[in-house]
Amino acid sequence: MRLEQEDLKAIGEIVVSRYFKKSGFKYITISDPRRIFKAYHDVDEQYKAYPHMSRDWYVSNSVDKDAYIARTWKELKKLVDFLNGLSDKKLYNFVVQANNELVLAKVETERSEASKEAIAIARNNGYKLYLFKVKVPSNLEYDVDLLNGN
Repeated sequence: MRLEQEDLKAIGEIVVSRYFKKSGFKYITISDPRRIFKAYHDVDEQYKAYPHMSRDWYVSNSVDKDAYIARTWKELKKLVDFLNGLSDKKLYNFVVQANNELVLAKVETERSEASKEAIAIARNNGYKLYLFKVKVPSNLEYDVDLLNGN
């Protein structure tokens, strides 16, 4: 069976997420950043309603902190501004909390596009980038057995 590009991408993301889990990294997928944007707006609204606590306090104590993994307001705002600036470009797969900073992660398979643009944009915005090159076979072999119920 020949795998489609979206199959290769999904398998690559599974491999990388297992790497992060095994390494003990906190990470989130950014294939749909709307969850991050919503959490950002919720934190901002909480702060505006009750400004006696700092925005950093709301970021670190938010119920939705798993949506963004940032530890400070500055980190969260930078991430949201960055993702907004990408518009519809799907250049990155994950955001990782590594060595006390947010790092972007991109997964490539053998048939995926070059990542020069992703590297340049990450660097220009002050982010480090993990670039994973996952080798997934384009064709998978399988057997099918038909078993009778008799």
